[in-house]
Amino acid sequence: MSLKKVSAHVNKHFLEYTLLSLLAGFLLGVAFQAWISKNTTLIKNLIMAFAILTIYPSMIQLKGEELGKAAKKGKEMLISLVFVFVVAPLIAILFAYLLPDPQVALGYVASNIVPASSASISYVFLAEGDIELATVLAVISLLGSLVAIPGYLSAYASATSLNLR
Repeated sequence: MSLKKVSAHVNKHFLEYTLLSLLAGFLLGVAFQAWISKNTTLIKNLIMAFAILTIYPSMIQLKGEELGKAAKKGKEMLISLVFVFVVAPLIAILFAYLLPDPQVALGYVASNIVPASSASISYVFLAEGDIELATVLAVISLLGSLVAIPGYLSAYASATSLNLR
């Protein structure tokens, strides 16, 4: 089987493979919990290696000269940034009020206000989307998160009387 056929097959069934991988990872984690807890450094290194292997193919396709053009896509940038920094955090905060444990609710808010990582560029690549725009948005989201994450967490913790210190 050629590499092109394998690639087409994986692209076609990406969601199924993702769900199967999540299930397999969970089951293996439960089955080998003792071994995993003894080998956390190895696990962390494997995760890093696989993350690089996931991101690298999309970065090969990245056209550096197109980044400037992507940054000028005002409508797309605005929609994304409003969703990342306004809509998603507000939805997370509203939903968190439904959770009974305030510490779990704070963890839920924290996990949902963090913008998508650079790994999301790989998903854009697989969907044959605009890699340059995704890259620009990932960088802007990372920089914006330096202010947004502490701000949202502080505001949520204050509103719910949680002490973060």
